[in-house]
Amino acid sequence: MRIASNADNLVFDPFMGVGSTGVATLKLDRRFSGVGIEEDYYRAAEKRLSAVETPLFTGV
Repeated sequence: MRIASNADNLVFDPFMGVGSTGVATLKLDRRFSGVGIEEDYYRAAEKRLSAVETPLFTGV
């Protein structure tokens, strides 16, 4: 993430799963957008992403 993007860049994950990429992205001061079709995984990602403390995160 640090090598392939810069601070404040938008990182898109089309296969979000439980949000691991999103967590790393937010912790490195990037913006994140992800897509997932499984509701259970989406809820897990929502919970994980909501726990990340960063001024760039506005919610799921």
